[in-house]
Amino acid sequence: MENCRRGVLALFVLTQQKILLAFLITACAVVLLAILAYTGGFLPKHHLRRVDNQIFRANSRNESSRWRRVIEKVMMSLSDQQLVTGLAILLAGYYEMMNSNLSLYHWHMIVWLALLSSSVHIASLTLLRDVLNTNPVLRNLRVTAMLILLVLLSTATWPTQGRLKSLYLPAKCCWTQSRSLGLEATWFGVFDPSWAITLATLLFAYAWKLSQLFQQSRSWVRKWFVAKPQAAIERLMRRAILSGRPRWLTWPAYKLLTIAYLTLVAYAEFAESFAASIVFLLLALPYGITSIVVTRNNVSSDVISGENSLTFGQLVPLLLLILPIMAALELSQVSRKDDNKPEAIYTLLATELATPPPTSYPNLQSALRLNDPSTFESKLPTQTRASHDPIIDHLMTSKAFVATVWFLLAAISSVGLAVIAMLPFVYALSGPTVRSIILMFGGAPLLVFGVPLMLLFVLPFSKKLR
Repeated sequence: MENCRRGVLALFVLTQQKILLAFLITACAVVLLAILAYTGGFLPKHHLRRVDNQIFRANSRNESSRWRRVIEKVMMSLSDQQLVTGLAILLAGYYEMMNSNLSLYHWHMIVWLALLSSSVHIASLTLLRDVLNTNPVLRNLRVTAMLILLVLLSTATWPTQGRLKSLYLPAKCCWTQSRSLGLEATWFGVFDPSWAITLATLLFAYAWKLSQLFQQSRSWVRKWFVAKPQAAIERLMRRAILSGRPRWLTWPAYKLLTIAYLTLVAYAEFAESFAASIVFLLLALPYGITSIVVTRNNVSSDVISGENSLTFGQLVPLLLLILPIMAALELSQVSRKDDNKPEAIYTLLATELATPPPTSYPNLQSALRLNDPSTFESKLPTQTRASHDPIIDHLMTSKAFVATVWFLLAAISSVGLAVIAMLPFVYALSGPTVRSIILMFGGAPLLVFGVPLMLLFVLPFSKKLR
């Protein structure tokens, strides 16, 4: 039987300092490239949604530049490194754990590295969607590898709950003899809700990005989670207006339906935007780095000094960082004439998803086609409604709706920063309890009720929405 009271201090090569440094440099490079592509106008038009164009002022002014291809190729190389690295460290960690050679400290480091790797990789899929769809075989292989990584990572997160007394215990005991580890009780018993929230966020991020990778899944999500609910709310609003009842009876219901409709539009438009991927990357990167630093600071200096020693194995990952740089230099020398040739896929998608100029409406009621039942068009095709709906174009011209989208961005960023700020206390006695309370009674209500309350406040002052 495994002795779950002894400490395990065996050195695990994948958590040594130089290897961690090479890994973090790659992750930071992916984030910087995504920001450069977004702010520099290198993204194709069909990657940008109305929120990107009309609220965050992103554009595709450099879409035909040769540097767009350079960014895509380097991004692909770095993204592949993140995917392969995540799989490699998890497989190596499981192997060492089964041989009882891995402590909880090293297991935590493996999970944080793999979590950062998977987060950076899935966020980069939005930029690489067109490149991957040109080769379905490689795309499907990548999706298979991602699903394997998701299964391994979801299982691996179990020992990372912040209720364990020691990081030197064998990681294997978390599955074989969990009761003998001396778990710290919290207000929620031995269950750590923050771990469940982390796992749910991981699963949501994978479902969100994988659904955007395929045209069929994007259409299905738009139909059932965007177009159908929007059409249902529009029918209810139309019914309230045309019911013939006194205004004092229909007005409250109409306003509540308006708030629900605008909330749905704000979340849907932001989720489909490239800006959402940027925000996800900007939160995932400091979350992963902070988790790694905090975990390293909770072990003895002897363990850290052993991992800081320079060996040949630590130099190899640093030297491999030269490969993406060489690829970028090679691609940058390609002639402008060849690079500026329009590719068929970009031309086709840009034509299909081109957004027409905004249509002006006097107010939300006429924009929703509620006055004239014969012109009600709530059953537009999903693709048409997603890119050519004049209602959404009208909303984008409203200062109140723009302020609502900015509020949603601020709310998501605030919750993410609060979670990151709590990471240094994750190994404290009350850390799991406090973090769970903040997430469940602070973060979740802000994300769910923040936008409706914001709309309730700004709606009376908006000439276009009231």
